Amino acid sequence: MVLEFLEKVSLRCSLMSSLLDIYHKLISTNFFGEGAEPRPLLEVALETLEDTAKRGGLLILQLPTGYGKTAITYSSFINAVLQPNFFWRVIHVSPLRTLIDDIYRRLVEGFKGDLKDAYHYVNRLAGMQMMYSAGSPYLQKRLVITTFDTFTLALAKVPPQEVEDIATGRGHGHFDVPRASVLESLVVMDEVHSFLSEPLDKTGTSKALQVLMSALHYLVESRVPLVLMTATMPEKHVRSMLHTINLLLRGSSPYYKELYYGKESFIDKDFEHEQSSKNIETKLVGKGLQAFVEQALEYASSYNKLLVVLNTIPRALQVYRELRGKGLNALLLHSKFKQPDRDEKLEKLKSDRWILVSTQVVEVGVDISAEVLVTDVAPANNLVQRAGRVARRKNDSEGIVVIVEDDEASHGYHIYNVNLLNKTIEELRRHSDRAKVKINWRSLGNDEKIGYQDFVNNVYSEDQRFTFDVTYYRLISSYYWTPQDSIRLLTEVYDGSFLRSSPLIPLLVSPSEELTLSTSFLAVNSIPTDLGDIARLLRKGIRIEKILRDKGESAREPLKPQDVNSIVRFIMTGRLIALYMPHAEEVYSQSEGLIP
Repeated sequence: MVLEFLEKVSLRCSLMSSLLDIYHKLISTNFFGEGAEPRPLLEVALETLEDTAKRGGLLILQLPTGYGKTAITYSSFINAVLQPNFFWRVIHVSPLRTLIDDIYRRLVEGFKGDLKDAYHYVNRLAGMQMMYSAGSPYLQKRLVITTFDTFTLALAKVPPQEVEDIATGRGHGHFDVPRASVLESLVVMDEVHSFLSEPLDKTGTSKALQVLMSALHYLVESRVPLVLMTATMPEKHVRSMLHTINLLLRGSSPYYKELYYGKESFIDKDFEHEQSSKNIETKLVGKGLQAFVEQALEYASSYNKLLVVLNTIPRALQVYRELRGKGLNALLLHSKFKQPDRDEKLEKLKSDRWILVSTQVVEVGVDISAEVLVTDVAPANNLVQRAGRVARRKNDSEGIVVIVEDDEASHGYHIYNVNLLNKTIEELRRHSDRAKVKINWRSLGNDEKIGYQDFVNNVYSEDQRFTFDVTYYRLISSYYWTPQDSIRLLTEVYDGSFLRSSPLIPLLVSPSEELTLSTSFLAVNSIPTDLGDIARLLRKGIRIEKILRDKGESAREPLKPQDVNSIVRFIMTGRLIALYMPHAEEVYSQSEGLIP
């Protein structure tokens, strides 16, 4: 199959093809679309990666939003198939399911053009691995695109598909297979800056960040070739992270390279000219949700593509309903939609005129170019990602970014680090002149405007503690710790997830009582929820049932409010298939999604 794939792709021209050669080959075959040209900094990055991969090293790659960093993954995938000298496969790890969907979709679309003869081999060599998308259960395909949740479970000896066998003591499962897959791969960790905006605990860090550092420690120690990709990772935090890794390795310094946009001639002058020539006006207004409605009404009459981003689902829903009440044909997007309903909305965004009200799910993995963005204030790196949705196309010449202050920022909207929000507001005000903010969102600064790099670095100027989770490190690095230990700790210590405050819980919102419970059925009809969502639905009096595995069959039992915390135990014993709402229409609709 591999040889047939290579022959179809016409890449078997040289067994000594470099990553850079493969990148150029993909461009020449219109893999990235007609008219795509090589990005000079991606060329540098690929040459640098080849060097670090040979040494089992670490590459930290920071490039602006919209620069095309995922080409690193696609080129490395073809390289792994063509000549697996330094890594056998590529495992691309992302914090968001939406981004995983987008990366895989673009991979498939790349093989529909000049490479169409190889199209039918793609899903046999590449796959997505996450909840209800078992494209590579043991991470063995030559390109695996997965979530940090799945990746951290695999490292901790818990293949998700074998949880029940492990929990019931029927065996340890094939836990070494995905771990071995990781150790012979190039691991690409995407959007790593996303871990920096979470609320901090008493130790000055977060659960997810500590587990991430433990995983990095293990991978670097094991000499697994590693790429950390980001658009907005503050330079000071990169230094702190590397310093912590060096300390953990006790003097055995890893081989690493940093490619940080704007530093040491790592600049794309053509890209800078392209971005700086765009007239993107930014202003700071306030306050309250009414400001969103007023701004949206003002711009909707003059612009065709309007993006409104709020930090929570209730806020987004309120603004969406008000805009609809004013006669605007707005769409709503957040994380609580069934996949088909979400896909239908994204399809509508391909039109020439739209208004989208969204939460932060739009920051990555949603390929749109808005003329106007009206957004809640958010930590600096989140704002850069949101502004990256404005005037995104090469021929877009102007755009508007409106940042709305709100009293809820004083407590971080219950999802963000309050200190980061306050510092972001201070930095915006410091570079404002009569409400107009002088900032370049995708390029370096100049005499008139601060660049996005300096904006992020100034906000994240304080030291960030990059401590690691000793327990998780021992789970993944020592064979004295078994898969059963991982299940026990997930249940008793980690609240069902190594990264989150709650495990992801599939909630079925099927309109039919006839539940087939196949993987494809669950993928189409379920929504990822957490314990908080379920508790709120029960408090509303919504009937929810547990669908459990029972001696090879499925059984349905009502879920009582006092039993919510037992869901973690059912998940960790592999018994819970999903939760089910028999009367989903009470809280779910195609237009508004799930409103817990």
